[in-house]
Amino acid sequence: MVITAPRLRALVNRTLRLALQLLTLGLVTWLVGARLFPDQGHGLWIHLAMAAGVGVAGWLWLVVFNAGRLALPDAEVRLDSDGFRYIHLDKVSTVPWSEYRGYRLTWEFPRRLRIDRLKGRPVIVELSAFSRDQRAILLTTLTARHGAA
Repeated sequence: MVITAPRLRALVNRTLRLALQLLTLGLVTWLVGARLFPDQGHGLWIHLAMAAGVGVAGWLWLVVFNAGRLALPDAEVRLDSDGFRYIHLDKVSTVPWSEYRGYRLTWEFPRRLRIDRLKGRPVIVELSAFSRDQRAILLTTLTARHGAA
């Protein structure tokens, strides 16, 4: 079974994450940097603007140029008899069913799905990139697999 995130939902998810990251970066810059280095305030904001520029440039590239037949998949989950495979842009993470140890929802906003495995780091899935029906199918399948293991 292949579950592919709708492009618009993936873009909204990416936009929300970028906005939250920039807000957090700005807040940390203001709280820590301006308090520790009060006479260097303009330099700190220039670094923040540069970091924001890099994030926005990456977002624009994905919105404008990631299209057509050579486009990277925004988010895709493949569930088959061998295991679980998550493809996010150019990164592929695979968990064989023999190593699958269940899943958890993270507490961060927006929520993510954490796939635990026997060995190695867990796989983190951008859950909000998928539609409600796709999330239900994914969680139902993973719950059934965990119960069967």
